[in-house]
Order: sequence, then structure tokens, then C-alpha cells
Amino acid sequence: MTFNRIIVLVATLIGCSSAFAEIKKMTKSGGLTIFKGDFRYRHEDIDDASKDVRRSRQRMRLRIGLEKKVSRDFNVIVRVASGDQRSNSTNQSLDGGFSSKGAWLDLAYFKMQPMVLKEITLQAGKMKNPFFCPGDSSLIWDSDVNPEGLSLGYERNFSNFFVESVGSYYWVNELSSSDKDVVLQSGQLSIGLENDRLKVRFGASIYSYLNIQSSENIVGSDNFSGNTGRLAEDGENQLYANDYRLQNYFAEVAFKDLPVIFFYDTVVNHRVKEQNSGYLLGFSVASTKSSFPIKFKYSYREVEKESIFGLFADSDFIGG
Repeated sequence: MTFNRIIVLVATLIGCSSAFAEIKKMTKSGGLTIFKGDFRYRHEDIDDASKDVRRSRQRMRLRIGLEKKVSRDFNVIVRVASGDQRSNSTNQSLDGGFSSKGAWLDLAYFKMQPMVLKEITLQAGKMKNPFFCPGDSSLIWDSDVNPEGLSLGYERNFSNFFVESVGSYYWVNELSSSDKDVVLQSGQLSIGLENDRLKVRFGASIYSYLNIQSSENIVGSDNFSGNTGRLAEDGENQLYANDYRLQNYFAEVAFKDLPVIFFYDTVVNHRVKEQNSGYLLGFSVASTKSSFPIKFKYSYREVEKESIFGLFADSDFIGG
């Protein structure tokens, strides 16, 4: 087995990350409209031991959106973002001879929280990922991935004890040549304790991809984002070689006064027998009171080839 080392050094201009202030405006109809936006510029230095050339590039990200409160319990959210239409990255590289850069529909969904059942949240459309990731872990989900379909969430606080759960049905790929579309059925449950000093959370998730084995590559190339592909009988089309039913366990401990966060994330794909497990662990430290906020984060991971569905995982880890 060949081991490839890759180091990604990312420098982000923090001041520009909040270059757009949040603007709230009351419309004539009485509904609240919130405008949001952010801009980020960063340098990436990539040292990949499997390649002869060390890569250095400049990248930027621009996101502009709005949230419209239609009624007391019904909101509509829309956002456009830079990038090249990849699901796990809205970064735009500075290249192409000063060419114009594209902007795409990044979010478009409604969120409903009935006043009589405030613990329930229903969402539909292209939405922010509703699943909790400890320490913003990108083991299974890149933070830029915005899934498409339906989700139903539940939250309940009992003094210092809380329970959160979410279930979803997402359409991953619609196939015109088959009646077996690729879909993702998911569920997550987490419980925890919280007081003035810390917050502790434990949880488990199931991510079950249906009809993906022997289906065509979603991005239409021979790049399976680290997963295994195979040639179809016609010798031309590239197909997924395996199915993915991911079982995920996680934990997070957050100290409020410091603030420091310790986190652990692990996954097993029960549809394959080899190269099917992975984990990530780490910690983060952030400044509490500063006009120039600073956050340090360290994580270590080992991810086997078939342990996750690579298309939606961290776009910066081993080149995506």
C-alpha cells in the first residue's frame, strides 16, 4: 500500500471574512428580511509527496444571500456563491488570464418551525447541512456541502440536559436511463449536558446511500474522489464499484471560559469488508475578547478508501 503525504497550509485574511455586515430590514408587508454576505481571500501551499511539483495558489470565496421571514413560522433562504459548481467547495482559484468568475445557486430552501411545536424544524430545498459535526469535523461532510431534499429536526432542552435529532431524505443523482435514482437516507441522534462551564455531547448517525453501486459517476469523469470505480460493460462509462452505508459515532467537549473544544469522529462503511473505516480527532482554541479574533485548530485523521463517500468529504484533505 502506497502512503502519500499531503500538507495544506491555509492563510485566511480574517478581516475580510466579515467584510459584509448583516443588514436587517422590515418590508412593507411586515416581514423581516436579512441580508448576509462574506468574502475570504487565502493562500494555499500544497506539498503532495505523490507529485513532483509543489503547488502554490491563491483562492477567494464570495457568498451573498438573504433570508425572508414570510410569517411567524415560515422562512425562505437564498444564497449565491463563487466556485466551479463542485458540491464541496465554493473556492475560486485566481487563474484563467483574469477571466470573469462564475456565481452559482448555493442555497434555496424554506425552513418551517410551527409556533405550536417549536421543537420541530422542517426544511425543503437546497439547504444548509442540518447534521451536527463535532468540532466542525470534515470527516464525512465538507462544510460547503449543501444537500438537496427534505429534512426534519427535533430539539428539546430539559434543564441542563438536551436531545437533538434529525432525519433526511436527499436526492443525490437523478438518472434518466434508470428508475433507480441515487438517494441518501440519513438519521442522527445526539444527547448532552450543558452548564455555565462546559457542554458535552455524544451522538450517532446513519448515512445510507441507495442505488449507488454500479451507477454512473456523479461528476461524469473517472475521478471518484478517492472511492473505487470500475468500467461498465461497454468499456466507456465509469461506475461506482461499491455501496455506502455509513455508521458514525462522535463526541465533543467544549469549555466555555477558555474556550477550548476537544472532539472525536469515527465512521464505518458496512457495505464493504476492507478499507472501510476512518476516524478524526483534534482540538481547537479560540481567543475570547479581541478586536482581531484568532482560532487555532489541530486535527489528525486516518481515512480508508471506502470508509466515506468521497464526493462530499473535505475538499482540502488529500486534494479532495
